[in-house]
Amino acid sequence: MVERLLTANLRGRLWGLAVILALSALAWSQLPKLYIDRSDERLIRDDHPGWDAFNAMTENFGGEESVLIYLRADDLWTAERLKQIQDLGFAIEDLPEVTSVTTLLSSTNIRDKGDYVDAGPLIDVVQPTKIAEAREDAFYSPLMRRAVISDDGLSTSISLSYERPPGDPAFELKMYQTLEDLVTPLRADFDAIFQLGAPRLQHEIGTGLRTDLKTLIPTAIVVLLVIITAFLRSVRALPIPLVTSAISLLWTLGFMAAFGLPLTLLTAIVPALIIVIGSVEDVHLLAAYLHGISEQENPNRATAIQIMAKRVGLPIVITAITTTIGFGANIVTEIPLIKEFAVVSAFAMFANLVVTVLAVPIMLHWFGPTKTGLIKEGKPPSGLIGLIVRCIEYLSENFPGWIIGTTALVLVVFSTAIDDIRVNSDPLSYFQPDHPFVVDAGTMHEELSGLQLFSVTLHASQEDFFKTPQGLREIAEFQKFLNKQGIYDKTSSFADMMSIMNQEFHQGDRLFHYPPENQDDADLYVATFTRDQMEPFVTEDFSTARIMVRHNVTNSIALNDALDEVRSAAPDLLNPGIAFELTGKNLMINGAAQSLVSGQFASLLLIVAIVFLLFSALYTSYLAGALSLVPNLIPVLLNFGLMGFLGIPLNPGTAMVAAVAIGIAVDDTVHLMTRFGAESRLNLDERDAVRQTIRDEAIPIISTSFALAIGFGVLFFSDFSIVAQFGLLAAATMLYAVISDLLIMPILLKNLRLATVWDIVALQLDREVLVNCPLFKNMSTYAIKKVVLISQMQNFEAGEEIIEQGTTSTGMYVVLDGKADVKVKRDDIVLDIDSMAPGAVFGEIGFSGEGVERTATIVATEPVTVVRMEADITRKALRFYPQIAARLHQNISNLLAERLIESHTRLAESVRMYLS
Repeated sequence: MVERLLTANLRGRLWGLAVILALSALAWSQLPKLYIDRSDERLIRDDHPGWDAFNAMTENFGGEESVLIYLRADDLWTAERLKQIQDLGFAIEDLPEVTSVTTLLSSTNIRDKGDYVDAGPLIDVVQPTKIAEAREDAFYSPLMRRAVISDDGLSTSISLSYERPPGDPAFELKMYQTLEDLVTPLRADFDAIFQLGAPRLQHEIGTGLRTDLKTLIPTAIVVLLVIITAFLRSVRALPIPLVTSAISLLWTLGFMAAFGLPLTLLTAIVPALIIVIGSVEDVHLLAAYLHGISEQENPNRATAIQIMAKRVGLPIVITAITTTIGFGANIVTEIPLIKEFAVVSAFAMFANLVVTVLAVPIMLHWFGPTKTGLIKEGKPPSGLIGLIVRCIEYLSENFPGWIIGTTALVLVVFSTAIDDIRVNSDPLSYFQPDHPFVVDAGTMHEELSGLQLFSVTLHASQEDFFKTPQGLREIAEFQKFLNKQGIYDKTSSFADMMSIMNQEFHQGDRLFHYPPENQDDADLYVATFTRDQMEPFVTEDFSTARIMVRHNVTNSIALNDALDEVRSAAPDLLNPGIAFELTGKNLMINGAAQSLVSGQFASLLLIVAIVFLLFSALYTSYLAGALSLVPNLIPVLLNFGLMGFLGIPLNPGTAMVAAVAIGIAVDDTVHLMTRFGAESRLNLDERDAVRQTIRDEAIPIISTSFALAIGFGVLFFSDFSIVAQFGLLAAATMLYAVISDLLIMPILLKNLRLATVWDIVALQLDREVLVNCPLFKNMSTYAIKKVVLISQMQNFEAGEEIIEQGTTSTGMYVVLDGKADVKVKRDDIVLDIDSMAPGAVFGEIGFSGEGVERTATIVATEPVTVVRMEADITRKALRFYPQIAARLHQNISNLLAERLIESHTRLAESVRMYLS
């Protein structure tokens, strides 16, 4: 079917072109619907169970601190600077979407003033005479230190929360720009001002996406052109992969737009992948086409396309399927960001197959090369690839044991580093370490508190519980446990406020820094606060309390372990009537770390199982399925080892590499095994078959592997760290894969003789062969075809000798098609003894494997196709098909017995005639 599709346009039907134009027009019409999604919520699935608790928490206490504005100045504690901070806070507060704003000046200041305890804002009105006192109060307050004022007193922050209007996906970008407009005039007076939070995160993702699309796509195109020119040495071939990539890209973007799949930081790399990966099959087709050109004395494009279709038609489909499955396997993850990438990239690979099958033959027919000096039939390629091929032949034929041993040693060494891999799903890990956003977040963490925030909510069964001494102790004990874990920057709670109040009501004695011990004191302290001051930490009925936790933990496994420790300790920390929850987007995103690990395992297991079953079915052998995995699992193990050695974390980008790598790397295995199956039917010696296989496939395999490695390497220059890490690991894996295929596969193939299920179905045998051939008695059609295909098939023209009398040779023959005569020479007289038709067996004594002298000459009287069977080769080929082997050897024994009986009968008849 594939061959017919690839050669359809040669018969004058341009329906393929019409299909391409129609689908391209449809895709183009959908493009206006395409949109960009910059939100970090793509890491959280819509049905995540944490959403209910998060929504309840925000309803009770207001939204999480969505934006932090950092300000630093050497003269921070001057009237001018403080007035600027105060005005900035007022301006932000006036924004309609903003729900709360906290600045250094508006922070709650709990301080004993002698005659009373003040619990108001740090500064109501900026007055030069009050600044020194305010500075002292700020440093004195544990609520403000490392929250709104740094230890050196030169840095501060403004925190704000806002409500996102429904139906406005660009709201965060507008908020970012609004805040930038407010702080920009102040940059001349402050040493540093920047904002952190979701608005800036989306701004930076959007900027990075635009940069990547502008740089990665042109770079990928340049790489593609250079690789094709270098390896195929054909200028005429250059437009072909460019056209197929452009059409595939258009179809993919149209598909995304039609089904509401956005451009994200992962799906945005699909265009570059289409250009690089999609061109791989074009290169295989072009290499096969050039083989077709080289085989002709007077090159003809149509004939070359027919040769190309027959040579790589089936492998092209299989490799496209495995690549599609490799990308699509990541759909088993729970993370929408990865799931969407899996769907889009899998569609892109399938679309590229369709475009390739429809468009490449048309373009080759119109302007394909008509000469090549690169490929010489039966000989190693010329140039650098030729040198590589000769080295491979030398090593695989002379040092197979060393190759296997060295590979095993390398795998052991790399495996030791796998345990060092950490998991990181923090959105900050999207960016390169030197990215301004990451640097600014680090500055905030070092001088104030980390950008990340989550909440511990405590629920009591009775109202007013958390304004009782017991309820406050519950909060304080839980918070004390969190602080002892030592990985968070700052925790804050209502118990903190009440503890400071208790301290200040005892003249600032730090020995009283704990919640009040009697209800009257608790009621007095609560009455001192306004509702706005308590709202972030306790509900109006005091039945639910909140502990806010700020941190900068980027190791998801470490944070999850700490949270598991909290969950385990909670029953001992809290009374039975109190329930607790850990809530926050940060925790839901961080929880994706576990799904990264499980998703990685599931996707890898899925692709391995599919590849195994696919190859087992294709070659009708579980051994073939198992051996196909060997050179493809080696790169995966090396990939994980490299991650451990280089400290590259498992994140949304790197989590996809293993499954994708197998899906792509298995392409070369398909081409090698398919080519070897064809060559092994032409060469009885497996070494010759392997050698010719490598020579035939070296150019497309090496050129495409290096193109893939360099193409993936282009991603290393992405603005996003996870994309760069994905590119680096994928590039390295492509190199591992080509080395593994070219060094390991030849060693494995020497122990196989392969025939695909398509070969078996396509093989047409004369009815006489299937019904009357004594060698195949009581065997199914499938078994007969299997035996024929794993043996050597030979063609002879009329007049050619198949066996010559008097020569010594091995092998048994079965006539598959045509006719031949049996001739015996006696005293210079040639006698015609018999005539053989399809199904006839001759030379059976030679099947013993020992060289025997042939007693007759077999001459083709018309074009004849025979299958030659050697004992050692047949035994080796059928050892994994025991039922077929048993029946075949029984038939051979019966045939030899019959021939022996016939021989004895003829001898007895001759003796009888002589005696008579």
